[in-house]
Amino acid sequence: MELQKNTIEVKMHSCFHSTWNARRDQELITFLAGGKCLQPMSLRFEQPIDFQECRIPTGRPLYLSLSGLSDGAEEIFQFTGFEVKDLKLNLKRPLEPECAGWIRAFLKKQDEKGIHGIIEGNVNDRFTGYLEPRIQRFRAAVKTRDHENILNAVNQTAGCGPGLTPSSDDFLCGYISVMPRTEAYAGIRKVIADTAAAKTNDISASLLKHAEKGRFSEDILELFLGFKTKDRKKTESFIRKVADFGSSSGCDFLTGMYYGILDARERKVESIDQVGNQKKCLL
Repeated sequence: MELQKNTIEVKMHSCFHSTWNARRDQELITFLAGGKCLQPMSLRFEQPIDFQECRIPTGRPLYLSLSGLSDGAEEIFQFTGFEVKDLKLNLKRPLEPECAGWIRAFLKKQDEKGIHGIIEGNVNDRFTGYLEPRIQRFRAAVKTRDHENILNAVNQTAGCGPGLTPSSDDFLCGYISVMPRTEAYAGIRKVIADTAAAKTNDISASLLKHAEKGRFSEDILELFLGFKTKDRKKTESFIRKVADFGSSSGCDFLTGMYYGILDARERKVESIDQVGNQKKCLL
């Protein structure tokens, strides 16, 4: 974002009690009340604030700069200082299987919250039952590495489920998050994110595009640090923090992580086998 150099023109996209979204071209910039978890392309206030009481003008240009937000005539928010945080995840290799086990053990205790029942074969919920076969087809398509297969599978999966960000989109973001940031996965991540973004709402699409670029919220980055320490007790507290995001979004994201870890480990084994077989042939 060019905020550090210029004043940029935005328009109001959507407004909630603790979140306000501005649109700039095809990007969303999110304002967060104090206490909310910092997200990619967001600005967080130090103090709680109810954006719905701020009466921010709709339908006309607003101007965002390092000094604040104005409508060109009056100042809406004034910034007295700021701290920039890097929310980029740089995962080099697949997570260990025990990470998936910790996620599964936690989700097993979360009754009727999202689509995680898929993991245990509990698909009685309407959306879970609808998505389960589509998610399995998506996983099978990713294993083929064929972009056309993946595109078709994502088209049948994205944009489904309750909530501001549909369950299937949260699942896909979680699945993308555990893909190593290597060239081998770059094309697959992009196909998933771009295809899903075109099938869903603006807010969900924004999160998918950030996920493709490796940008995630603070709580998700903390969870990856927890996995790195291999401290189960500490990691479980981070898992809970992610799960508490939204009504079911956090649990749906964790469900995507669970399956993504399993599938990435399987692809790693296949890759090792292929290299090993090649060496045998060459020798």
